[in-house]
Amino acid sequence: TTRYETDAWKIADLAISLSSSVLSLCQRILGVFNRSGAVDEGKDRKSYDPES
Repeated sequence: TTRYETDAWKIADLAISLSSSVLSLCQRILGVFNRSGAVDEGKDRKSYDPES
């Protein structure tokens, strides 16, 4: 392999590891938002519930 090919592989490897870490970070952030959103929905449902 040429030097350029090994450099390309290093860059690709770096990009893959970076994108996977960014993906996991986004999933964590989305999970937090989903949890807080579910809590807010529950509060709204209770306030609109005529029986309560």
